[in-house]
Amino acid sequence: MGYLKVGAVAARLGVSEQAVRLWCRTGVLPAYRPAGTRQWLVDPERFEAWLQTRATEEVLDSLGAPYRDDRPDHELLADSVALGRPEPAAPHEPASSATPAPSRRGWEARPVAIPGDVDSPGVEKASGHVRLPLRVRWCGPEREYDLRDPADRRSVYRQVLTEGTEDDVRRYIDVDELIAMWPTLHLSPHVRRAWAAWLRQSRGLDLAC
Repeated sequence: MGYLKVGAVAARLGVSEQAVRLWCRTGVLPAYRPAGTRQWLVDPERFEAWLQTRATEEVLDSLGAPYRDDRPDHELLADSVALGRPEPAAPHEPASSATPAPSRRGWEARPVAIPGDVDSPGVEKASGHVRLPLRVRWCGPEREYDLRDPADRRSVYRQVLTEGTEDDVRRYIDVDELIAMWPTLHLSPHVRRAWAAWLRQSRGLDLAC
């Protein structure tokens, strides 16, 4: 499946193409613009995850009235259900008192890549200046990172640990460096939990999640 264009995203969300372009430019919507072009492209898988983790109504509120959809309420409700947001319960239906079981949605639904040989001495690690593959840095323009720079190194580790495949983790993640930067490395909770468990088992370390 190829990338989604602005028109397709706008049609799916029921908003203007102008609104979608603004979301892409400001980073609200994960998107990619090929070098030398003015066309924004959206990965379908990332888009579906974004739909589950971001309420479109909140995004519209942040943009103001000119970007809103003025269709009748019943049409907006139909789109709300189609986008995966729950349809409000009918007034005569009492709310359930049962506590729903926690579920992983959006980004948390994706498995965390931790290859078994990531800590093996024979695995070659990236060094110096690197450019992350599109599957890892899929949002924003392509850029070069210097792994000798602490800020760049943290950014690379955050992206690879969150988005990377096992091959990416083998290449870019040095476990000793990961342990050293752990207190200042911002990761999604499910990524931190997965790596904390692995480090506890493989290195005997009890790191805070």
